[in-house]
Amino acid sequence: MGLVLYSCNNEDFDVPVNNGSSVSKKIDFTYQGKSYTSTYQQVNDSVIVLEDSKVNKLYQDLMSLPDLAIYYNEDGRMSFFDDFKSLQADLKNKRNTYSPNTAKTAGYSGEIYLYEHAGAGGSYLKFVVEENGLYIPDLGIPYNFNDRMSSFSISTNASYRYTVNIFRDPHYGGRSISFAVPQGLFINNLRDYRMSSSGSWNDQASSLSVTVN
Repeated sequence: MGLVLYSCNNEDFDVPVNNGSSVSKKIDFTYQGKSYTSTYQQVNDSVIVLEDSKVNKLYQDLMSLPDLAIYYNEDGRMSFFDDFKSLQADLKNKRNTYSPNTAKTAGYSGEIYLYEHAGAGGSYLKFVVEENGLYIPDLGIPYNFNDRMSSFSISTNASYRYTVNIFRDPHYGGRSISFAVPQGLFINNLRDYRMSSSGSWNDQASSLSVTVN
């Protein structure tokens, strides 16, 4: 596993809080194979309340799960799982029906950058992604990057299908958010992704893995 730590003088590009306004948006997600959709209200970039009462009840229950796993497909569709183990089982089932080009190049397959600020700003870590993925059980020790990540980018060998998994706790524990990476991906601001009904993934990562689907 290769690592380089850099620092630069880019300013923090975090999105400012919406002061007191209420914005109506739409959310679509799947859970246990069923699709749900609803408009919702978001006030002060914090609490989300879905306008469909039944979907809102499910959403609030899911967002209260201590080990909730959220997965974003390549097209941006969102799926909820009770925990990361359930997500892994689902990806394994899908893998059996998916037939990508499985030719491999031994060793190096790509690299991932973890940035301190949104928009790829601030200090950052660079890791080499090997053909069997990447596993960082603790971003705090020795990297001093616990609860500091706000954006990331990854580029990989086109022959592979990877998933970037971000965890709230060290050693791949607690809540998680995962992103499918067919070849490359740039997440500009983790503040745009919900960890709970009232909080985002900005500055919340404590461990990380890049797994092979």
